[in-house]
Amino acid sequence: MADVTGTTRRIIGIMTGTSLDGLDGVAARVTGRALDIRIAVGRRAARSFGPLQPTLREAADQHPLPAGAFARLARELGALHVDLIHAL
Repeated sequence: MADVTGTTRRIIGIMTGTSLDGLDGVAARVTGRALDIRIAVGRRAARSFGPLQPTLREAADQHPLPAGAFARLARELGALHVDLIHAL
């Protein structure tokens, strides 16, 4: 969101690595523009993929999944993102 001058933004970044062990997230405040940009890191949080990890690995390795299994995986992965965002 921008303040009245339009130079402050609050952002959330989420990523996972190739190990597929979980999600890492950070909330940050970005101020300024161009070469005058400044970033202040706020909260950090992580979530394990837990029981999703084997199925995520199968999908990443291009193993066929039934449409229903892939839809459940997508929904559960989305829910994990939402949980992490709420934590931040």
